[in-house]
Amino acid sequence: MEKIIIFLHFHKCGGSSINKMFGKYKKFKVHKNCNPYRNNKNIIMFWNFKKNQFNKFKNELINNKVEYIALEWNYFKYYNTLDFNNIELITCFRDPYERYISNMRFDNNKDSNKYNNKNIIWNQGYVMQRFFVNYNKFNYYIKMLNGFGNNPDIEVNNKHLKIAKNRLDKFSIILILEDKETFKQLDKFETTKIVKNNINKHNYKIEISREEFIEKNILDYELYEYAKKISYNNI
Repeated sequence: MEKIIIFLHFHKCGGSSINKMFGKYKKFKVHKNCNPYRNNKNIIMFWNFKKNQFNKFKNELINNKVEYIALEWNYFKYYNTLDFNNIELITCFRDPYERYISNMRFDNNKDSNKYNNKNIIWNQGYVMQRFFVNYNKFNYYIKMLNGFGNNPDIEVNNKHLKIAKNRLDKFSIILILEDKETFKQLDKFETTKIVKNNINKHNYKIEISREEFIEKNILDYELYEYAKKISYNNI
């Protein structure tokens, strides 16, 4: 079979629209926004998979002819031990400041200090699972690619930036939300047209300037520029 497409869904980076673009592709038998679930009760916490668990899950996808899944809440903790044969990795980045304020408005927050210091728990009423998520934290991209998406208090440094860059090198497609030209990379797939971005009704002023934000997110901005470079080289 063709390779399984795994989409790393960074929060508020157009992920739901991209999932809709792959609407014709066969998904996991139970999923929510293309995140695989078990019997509509529990999200599959793929990020905890070690080598044998990952291989078993990959074989399940192959046997069920699954063509596309999305991973929204973390990346692989045991990445270095996993075999990504039969898998095509894609993702989409957005300017870190724009992504962050979009998330703040979506969660109806104005004070960035309180927002960043808050430990958010993923809590869906229809499942029993609970886990931390990091989409409100500074240097979110770095943390996700290092498998720290559920570690709200962790700090990252240049070592983690290097790891994140190395992992991005394995992605066949990196989209940049602000630049629709980068979406030409999807031409090889049978996707629908680009779905109109969601418009957030909250448009109040956020209490952190772009300059202040960049100062606190140097690592994410370096990764963002690296992602753009890869993306533009692939067009």
